[in-house]
Amino acid sequence: MSETLADSLARLFKKQAPILAIIFLVLTGLLASSTRQAVGTGIQTPNAVAAVSSLAIDGTAQAWCPNYTSSCSTSLSTQHRNDVIIIFSIEELDLQSSCTFNISDTADLSWIARSDILFDGSGRSQLQEFWAVSVSPLSDDVITGSIIGCGNNYNSMLIFGITGANFYSPFDPNNALPSTATGYGGDTSVEVSTTNPDDMIFAAVDHGNPSGHPTAGQGFTIITQPSYEAAEYEVVNATVSNLSVTFDDPIVDGWISMGDAVQAMPTTPDFAISANPSRLALPQSSSSASSVVTLTSLNGFSGTVSLTVSSPPAGFSTATQPSSLVLTPNGTAEATLTVDSTTNITTTFDLSVSGTSGSLSHYASVHVTANPQPVGSDFFLSTYPTLLTVLAGSSASSDIEVYPVGPVRTSFTVVFSVKVPAVTGLTATVSPGLVTLTPSPYQSGASATLNVNTLATTPPGNYTITIVGQSGTFSHSDPISVQVLPPPALILAPPTGPVGTKVLVIGTGFPVQYGQTEILVTFDDQLLGFAFTSTGNFNFTFNVPVSQSGPHIVKATESLFTINGNSFVTTTAPFQVTGAPSGLSLILTVGTVYFPGDTAVANVLVTSGGLPVSSSGLQLTITLTRPDNTKVALNVTRLGSGLFMATYSLPKTALIGTYSLVAAAHLAGTGDSSNIASFEVKLPWLTSQQPAIAGTAGVAALALVGVALVSWRKGYFRKSSKESY
Repeated sequence: MSETLADSLARLFKKQAPILAIIFLVLTGLLASSTRQAVGTGIQTPNAVAAVSSLAIDGTAQAWCPNYTSSCSTSLSTQHRNDVIIIFSIEELDLQSSCTFNISDTADLSWIARSDILFDGSGRSQLQEFWAVSVSPLSDDVITGSIIGCGNNYNSMLIFGITGANFYSPFDPNNALPSTATGYGGDTSVEVSTTNPDDMIFAAVDHGNPSGHPTAGQGFTIITQPSYEAAEYEVVNATVSNLSVTFDDPIVDGWISMGDAVQAMPTTPDFAISANPSRLALPQSSSSASSVVTLTSLNGFSGTVSLTVSSPPAGFSTATQPSSLVLTPNGTAEATLTVDSTTNITTTFDLSVSGTSGSLSHYASVHVTANPQPVGSDFFLSTYPTLLTVLAGSSASSDIEVYPVGPVRTSFTVVFSVKVPAVTGLTATVSPGLVTLTPSPYQSGASATLNVNTLATTPPGNYTITIVGQSGTFSHSDPISVQVLPPPALILAPPTGPVGTKVLVIGTGFPVQYGQTEILVTFDDQLLGFAFTSTGNFNFTFNVPVSQSGPHIVKATESLFTINGNSFVTTTAPFQVTGAPSGLSLILTVGTVYFPGDTAVANVLVTSGGLPVSSSGLQLTITLTRPDNTKVALNVTRLGSGLFMATYSLPKTALIGTYSLVAAAHLAGTGDSSNIASFEVKLPWLTSQQPAIAGTAGVAALALVGVALVSWRKGYFRKSSKESY
């Protein structure tokens, strides 16, 4: 077309003024620019061509929350009216069978689940698509995504607005949408097919490895900030069939992906249908509520539109007045939908109001709540951890989190109670016993703590404790599994004895964490040492330290690491320190072996009643007896209270054999004590082996002479006759 117009203008140049040349250049430039825009770069496939369209992204947001939360919030702002808002809600590392997703926001949009929940190959990560329409631009709309029924886990949202979409029927009607795919690898792919041209195709991916950063596939543009979760889009001007929408990522891990498409506002005569309000409340039986159904002519549509309503549950009825409307070109028409209740049951349901004119058919949804509670009184309740392991006689705790279902406009209180099985010594309490949820743009929650306590007599076993939260007629509960293990035991052998007694500590039944457990052993809280065990059982030996006669405590303590911090397992056993025998006690020690020229050293400890004797009236003698039965009285040196030392220098000619020492102590008014010890005097090794060494050397010399003679006889030592002198 641009070439034909250019040819015509060129012919005019021959006849008209030069101003036409300027017009020609301007028009040619405009047409060339328009042609370049229409070609674009787009997706390189015959089924999909990039297009210039009114469809565009209008505002983005994303939220990511750690694994000790059950909800995540962020704010979204948009610039245009009549946007379609898309949310991909994600949950990861779930240990339960599945989660239920819930979306709410402070603008009170009506959120609809577009897809079922998609699980990854492990069954522990989930993805679901939601959508809503916004008549007005959003300004810091706080959007909250909650996970229900799976405790606290990693949860996140990918959020974006789309302007220019068919506000009344946003999604391409292809039955294959939304499409899903799962896999394990680096690059990901989900196939998308559309029925209409000029769609915006978009997809989301959750790539399991936090190190991953999916990037957009060819022709697509990333919507959200890069992370291991991402969304991308592309606007096309032709239908596509099994188009692979991909994300590129060098990181290999499990992934889930979902693809979808929205359609642009129609350009042919059509109509749109909407219902306002889209949510109705029936507070009691014999009540009714109504919504205004509005038909809007698009692109000059005119004609009669018939209205029908889907069937409500038993106990409810509907009516639409009038049942058909006549639309004039670019005009509007209204009808009233009325819902009546004749029952007291509490329930919710959705009604579809359909408008049909010839081959054109569209519908609007109305959500009905019967016997609703005051706004903000419903809540989510979750606990973590949901499995507690406790030793009989100790305690454990779990965190309780409460979040409102929707925006809180008036404060309300949740009261806790606990159901505990009838087991000896097993008790549970919640602190505090109630929490209050107050108005907040971020749907802030509240927390409490479940404390589980046991006695040493609590029977080992598996029990279930149920936490119940109550707010008005709303009640939610969460079960906690409690495993009670037998308490560890401590045995002392012997359990009694005087100071210095060697005691064997036998420990059994201690819990083991991370392969090996460290256990601290004390005597009256005085550190004795550490025992290590990978089985829960251990033996530990110690000597009774200096202490008064009477009862004492040997204690074994293990530190346990739990989700709520450190806790301690402590087990004790009694030990009775008895008094030492009356009178004196004497201990004599000396080395085992000495050689001539050495100095033998003897040490003596004298005690009374288990304590060293410090009295200056103590008399101590030490007598040495040689192998020939001659005796020597040794000089005794006091080293300290009750501690003495004596030495004896062995001459180089000392007798070889056994030497004995006898120590005798006397303290007036206390008594006498004595002890004996001995040592050996031996020759040094070289001295004792001299005859053997001399014999060996003689044999070696004779052998050497023999070898030399044989060598000479054989001529090995004579020169060759050919050698010159």
